[in-house]
Amino acid sequence: MKFKKQCEDKGLTLDLLLPEQPFEFTLETDPELLRTVISHIMDNAIKFTLKGNISIGCLIHLSTVEFFVIDTGIGIHENARSQIFNKFTQIDGSNTRVFEGSGLGLSISKGILKFLGGEIHVESEIDKGSTFYFTLPHHNLSQQKEQS
Repeated sequence: MKFKKQCEDKGLTLDLLLPEQPFEFTLETDPELLRTVISHIMDNAIKFTLKGNISIGCLIHLSTVEFFVIDTGIGIHENARSQIFNKFTQIDGSNTRVFEGSGLGLSISKGILKFLGGEIHVESEIDKGSTFYFTLPHHNLSQQKEQS
């Protein structure tokens, strides 16, 4: 996995957090588009995390799968959180200008998720890190078996 290598190269720990309870569901989505979203969010987490760890995982809800990426990076100021999903938007501050990028990754991710019927949002604290959450609808196979 490319993310594991990137984290190792920066001295970061990468954790995979999956639900403990088995749950049968079908996620009917475009796997390439899902990979694109995960890639953009993980690339940002790795880019903006200088030390500590990154966790990626998911939670299964009644009708959605909630994916998350948690980092111990630089964080995002409250005023910038609503803007980071806009095209060509980058956090512009003295401590963030050293990070390169086009400012398109999160905008592309938001557009893809909207197309796939999902949503994205972020929670963050300066100097403590960020958590990006995104959801996609699923079909609950366990519930369908009970109804049959």
